[in-house]
Amino acid sequence: LLIRAMITAANADGEITATERQRILASLDAAGAGPDERRVVEQELASPRPMDDIVRAVGDPEAAEQVYLASELAVRGGSDTDRQYLSYLASRLRLPDDRRRDLDAVVQGM
Repeated sequence: LLIRAMITAANADGEITATERQRILASLDAAGAGPDERRVVEQELASPRPMDDIVRAVGDPEAAEQVYLASELAVRGGSDTDRQYLSYLASRLRLPDDRRRDLDAVVQGM
C-alpha cells in the first residue's frame, strides 16, 4: 500500500520523474525487496493506481498517516500540483490540519 501510495503521489502531475522513481525504488530496496517485488513495482510504475484505490485501502488513522508520509516522501520538493495532491490526499484521509503539519515537519527533517 505504501509503495502504491508513493507511485500515485509521484504521478499526481501526470508524470513520474527520474528523481521520484529513484526515491520509490530506494524505499523498496530499504524494505529488503527482492526481484519479484521489484518487478511488481515496475508494473505499478507503468500503470499507477488512482487515489481512490489508495484511500479505500486505508483502514485506520495510523495507516492514513503512513500513506500520507509515504506520499510526501515520494514528491518531496515537488511541483505545485504535487503539493495540491498532498493537500487533497490529507483531506480524503481525514487527517486533521495539526497532524498534517506534524507529518510535514517529519519529512522536512529527513
